Amino acid sequence: MEKKKYSLSLYDVRGIQEFIFSSSKLKENIGASILVAKVLDEYLKKAINRLKHGISNWEDAEEFKIVNDDNIDAEVIYIGGGNAMVACRNKEIAKKVTQVLSRLVLEKTGGTLRFTVAHIDTEGNFAQDREKLMQILRQNKKSIVETSPLLGIAITKQGVTDGLPAAVKIERDEYISLPAYLKRKEEEKERHYFDYLLEGVTEYYKFPLEFDNLGHRMGERHLAVVHIDGNNMGKMIEETIKNKDYLEAVQKIRKLSKEISTHYKNVAKSVVGKIIENLKGENLKERLELKWDVEDKRLFLPFRPLVLNGDDVTFVCDGRLGIALAEEFLKGISNCSVNGHKLSACAGVAIVKAHFPFYRAYQLAEALCASAKLKGKILVNDSRKMQESWLDFHIVYSGITTEIRELRKVQYNIPGMDEAKSLKIKEHGNVLIKYDQFNLLWRPWCVEGECEDKYKWEKFKEIFNKMMMGWSQSKERGLKNASIMEKEEVKKRKDSWPRSKLKNLRDAFIKGKEEVEFYVKFCKSRGAELPDFCGGNGEIFYDNQTPYFDVLELVDFYIPLEEK
Repeated sequence: MEKKKYSLSLYDVRGIQEFIFSSSKLKENIGASILVAKVLDEYLKKAINRLKHGISNWEDAEEFKIVNDDNIDAEVIYIGGGNAMVACRNKEIAKKVTQVLSRLVLEKTGGTLRFTVAHIDTEGNFAQDREKLMQILRQNKKSIVETSPLLGIAITKQGVTDGLPAAVKIERDEYISLPAYLKRKEEEKERHYFDYLLEGVTEYYKFPLEFDNLGHRMGERHLAVVHIDGNNMGKMIEETIKNKDYLEAVQKIRKLSKEISTHYKNVAKSVVGKIIENLKGENLKERLELKWDVEDKRLFLPFRPLVLNGDDVTFVCDGRLGIALAEEFLKGISNCSVNGHKLSACAGVAIVKAHFPFYRAYQLAEALCASAKLKGKILVNDSRKMQESWLDFHIVYSGITTEIRELRKVQYNIPGMDEAKSLKIKEHGNVLIKYDQFNLLWRPWCVEGECEDKYKWEKFKEIFNKMMMGWSQSKERGLKNASIMEKEEVKKRKDSWPRSKLKNLRDAFIKGKEEVEFYVKFCKSRGAELPDFCGGNGEIFYDNQTPYFDVLELVDFYIPLEEK
């Protein structure tokens, strides 16, 4: 390889989030996510297979064949995480592949999904060539002038789901845009696309196609949008291909890409399995209003996968399951390793009303995931070595008109109280990274990995379980039917709080420091005490922050999953 010149191409799909989540219809979101996956997995392969001698089945290739075979025009090196690398005999062939791919993407998506590509001639060192290629790709992304599809000319109806010009009439005299129509067609054609996650149970369960079938009861109509993203992927690739020649580097990066994708899919399967196991018990089943598909007599799960692309994961579920399922996913990923590297990821959970604008809900989940990553990076003091999995969440009570940091600054600081100190990474006296903290927020929490005890998710669960003991037993199991001994046992627990007191305590936190301190003393005189936090002596605030408000916010939005 070192003695020959090749053209190396890197493809990156852009506008994925807007393409998938711009619609208010779950069917279109599902169809869009499948189309995104197919851009590289199917359409790029088609473009290469149209060449006289093209190799697209990189997953099964044991060697990099273009090195030793001058007859091969192009060969896929790897596909994963929204990008793909291809080796071509020369730049002319690379441009032909790109032209065919552009046409396919235009036809299949209606011009609303785009990709960027960079081409270079190889110089004999795979790691250096890849780095140079990524730099050119970043420059190309910045230089591209973003355009929108041609909107309506003269008087044109708008599509009811995405606001783009209407092109197709559907039932009930509704009109939808061409991209929306293509997304729906893809969903209908690939309705069983994610059914591999239901392996062995497809005759009993299915994923819902409507938000209303996610299991929420009337009056509890909230859903959770969960976004999960892996940590240190770039660093892992760099270390894998460092000081390797082309043949070995390509084999290593292929193996890495396949193993990461396999791990994430297996963890997704285990999460689905955990849901099904819990539905066999009474606790979860009683708290959901599950629905059946009357045609095929299968039960809709309160969970819907949307994106499962390498280490990039997004799913939607009942609003009360978002935290628990994100926790389960992060724990599963933290038990996996590749090439001796332990995997980790971060999660953002946006809990919104069922008909909240879906694109904005996804943007919030993505911002929360970034928030979790940022806190983790600062606490390990090295963004390239973070092996911890962090989780952040936010509950939307009304519309969001600003970004998450500004929103929290207003909603989660107590008037008159000193601000919580920001977390910072400094170098030579200059602040490189800063993470703002707020009086009423302790989150993000560390679900898995080595960190200070006060940030561990188990500490959150410990407080939650103790404080919820009293009212959860009375509401969910009905203390009116319990024995006198069971009733007395609940009353004796000093750290179990009745539901009414939990709500009042939450209101007191919002009013101010003095109000909450007074109310805590009042409750203590009535036999309800705050559980100690990390060996504290009854403190409510630690360095102008409290961990208790996180618990109070999740009183109605967290159903822990039980072990088998």
